[in-house]
Amino acid sequence: MRAVARTASVERMLDVYLWFASGLALGVCVTGFIAVGSFDRGVDSVRRRTWKIELAARHAVVARRDKRIASSPVRAPQTIAS
Repeated sequence: MRAVARTASVERMLDVYLWFASGLALGVCVTGFIAVGSFDRGVDSVRRRTWKIELAARHAVVARRDKRIASSPVRAPQTIAS
C-alpha cells in the first residue's frame, strides 16, 4: 500500500511540474512575440515620421547659431557722447 501511495504522489508531483513548465514556456513565448511585435511597430512608426528629420535639422541650425554667438567677441554697449 505504501508503494502505491508513493507512486501516486510522484505522479501528481510530475503532473504539477509538467503543467508549470509548459505554462512557463508558453508565457515566455507569448511575451517574446509581443515584445518583438511592439519593437517592429515602433521602428515602422519612426520611419514614417518625416517630421523627425525636420526636427533634427532645426536642432542643427540652433546649435550652429548658438556656436556662432558664443564665439563672437563681446562688445561693450555703445553710449551716446554729449
